[in-house]
Amino acid sequence: MRNLRKWGTSMQINNTNKTPKMYTIREILSTNQYIIPMYQRNFEWEDKEILQLIDDILDFQTKAEGIDSYYIGSLVVYYQKEKNRYEVIDGQQRLTTLTLLATYLKSKLSMDCAWYQTLNLTFECRESSTNTLIELFKVKSPIDFFSQLPQDNSFNSNIVDGYRIIHKNLDIKLKEKGVSTDDFAMNLFKYIKILKVEVPGHTDLNHYFEVMNNRGEQLEKHEVLKARMLDAIKEDGTACSVLHNVWEATANMQKYIQTGFVPELRTAVFSTNWDGFEPIDFYELHGIFKNYEHRKKDEAKKNNSNQLLQDIDNKMSIDDIINNPTKYISGSNKEAEGDDRFNSVVNFPNFLLHVLRIHTRENVRLDDKVLLEEFDVWLFGKTDTESVKHRKNDSSTIENIKSFIYCLLKVKYLFDSYIIKREYQQETDGWELKSYKQSGSDNKLTSYYANSFSKEQYIQNNILMLLASFHVSIPTMNYKHWLNGALYWLYGQNNYNKKIEGKEYLDYLKCMANSFLFDRYLTDEELSYYKIIYSNHCIPKHKVRELNKECGEYKYLMYGYIKNNFVFNYLDYLIWQDKFNKSDESNQAINQFEFSFRSSVEHFYSQNPDGYPPLDREEGLDSFGNLCLITHSQNSSFSNKPPLEKLANIINKYLGSKLPLSSRDQVPNLKMIELAKLLNKTQWDIDKQSVHVYKECLDKHEKEMLNLFVENQCN
Repeated sequence: MRNLRKWGTSMQINNTNKTPKMYTIREILSTNQYIIPMYQRNFEWEDKEILQLIDDILDFQTKAEGIDSYYIGSLVVYYQKEKNRYEVIDGQQRLTTLTLLATYLKSKLSMDCAWYQTLNLTFECRESSTNTLIELFKVKSPIDFFSQLPQDNSFNSNIVDGYRIIHKNLDIKLKEKGVSTDDFAMNLFKYIKILKVEVPGHTDLNHYFEVMNNRGEQLEKHEVLKARMLDAIKEDGTACSVLHNVWEATANMQKYIQTGFVPELRTAVFSTNWDGFEPIDFYELHGIFKNYEHRKKDEAKKNNSNQLLQDIDNKMSIDDIINNPTKYISGSNKEAEGDDRFNSVVNFPNFLLHVLRIHTRENVRLDDKVLLEEFDVWLFGKTDTESVKHRKNDSSTIENIKSFIYCLLKVKYLFDSYIIKREYQQETDGWELKSYKQSGSDNKLTSYYANSFSKEQYIQNNILMLLASFHVSIPTMNYKHWLNGALYWLYGQNNYNKKIEGKEYLDYLKCMANSFLFDRYLTDEELSYYKIIYSNHCIPKHKVRELNKECGEYKYLMYGYIKNNFVFNYLDYLIWQDKFNKSDESNQAINQFEFSFRSSVEHFYSQNPDGYPPLDREEGLDSFGNLCLITHSQNSSFSNKPPLEKLANIINKYLGSKLPLSSRDQVPNLKMIELAKLLNKTQWDIDKQSVHVYKECLDKHEKEMLNLFVENQCN
């Protein structure tokens, strides 16, 4: 179980006789009534959060050994005595998702589910949300439900989308893990637990809710980790100062690392233009800080000032960190440079694990739930029989910590300069790949952001698009192996301040894409991501001369067998690469295309045609050519419409005229655009709307798409 922070005395929570208690999911869903109050935001979890929850449950079920239960979070409630129900103060997103998951499972299970015959969750003053849950609770066939779903506002679309995400993904994930629906349900209801915390009757709920929003009730694991490291190196005051400053500067993943240092240190660490990396190891970094401290003290003495440089307390404890949390973590420092401008693709705890794997080159788990455990093993050298807290900090542990801090700083610099971010500026947003630089004289230095490969626009565009195709394919934090592969290569290339060459970086990313595709997603003999990156250095081991229905790899391009949506996103990248900036007017959609999060694999020629001839599976219904990756909202708008109606919609929106810039996020996917262009060129119309004509176009389209995979293999 996660260590829980002590309750603050300001809210008197620790005086209540209602002791926090662990409950199974079955106990939570089958006892008591819960209401989501009107001051809570609506249900907002999407693919990323819902799939992460499912992955967490499956990871416990398939990987945990010797552990009889798994703590999945807390539920903070207030008991409304007069109504005999609990008001949910914190944890409503997770509780709603678990309700949707249990509701979906109820319609699929062969096991007895008599205990779950009554829904126990409602929404205050949100009738459509409550009614949506009630209707979903009655569902016996999800497919029938979606086919009959009204297009008005009678249902809460967010809750319906949450249920749709579970319906689309759960069965596929269970098949991948070799877990039956009944076994998954039994594990969920019996062994997954929530800590239920009941606040006392006299609690000021408005104040409590505000505090819960601003600062979680639990001590962050990365704060504990920082305290452990400081304690280990406390004999070296400057080393503690280095660790503290690097940690503070790194912790806000939205900001560029250079902005976390005063200009003098900025220039010493990141070169005159602030776009390089000078120190070659921790001791050179240590020397930079030492010299800075000496200069500040000399200035203070010269000015007869008692205000010396404030060093970090060598004996900083966990209590110190609780009382003085890292200011950048909360995001409260709104005056800091770039705080609201960029959004990172990974959070700080997960980033720490990426750095640990790069630092040790060991198969560190990239799951922030085991952050402390992984650092115990790989940094502190903990064995199964000893506690880190009582273990003597020997010289090897101290050296490990120092070299890790150097690695943390350097990898964050590389991350900021060569990994995409989402940029929000002037009411627009988009993927960007930028470096932090400075211009001006010593008297007036000005910082600015510039494209990382500004002199090579073709390289810049291709790296940005390829990185985006990786990122949107794997939205969950724990599975960003592409990020680890990119950072590992960058770290190895940047020795002695060597410049990162754009073409070499792009070539490596293409090889990584090929290796992920042919060594993992299109094969029975999957290689681990760790082996692909650290043993094979992203050089693909499997290559194909051709790719068609007779090849063994083709199985994993068919509906129901696709292992990762990267096969669609990488194909869109290859289409974009082949056709970007071509003069053909029909390529406007391609020029305006931007990768977005899409998770719904759908048939262009529908599985359940409404008023037009069906396409049999033998004729290619589930073939790769007939599939496309779209968003849930696009899926709702397409539904079971005839292919001609879908084609007309695509032609009107994306083909034949120049798109306005504001429409770029509406371009669904390039594979679908290419299929539509082919159908339109064939003049497939109402008189020719036959399965035979469509099948011929489908085969041609599929061949063209598969050839792109083959032709773009690494040498």
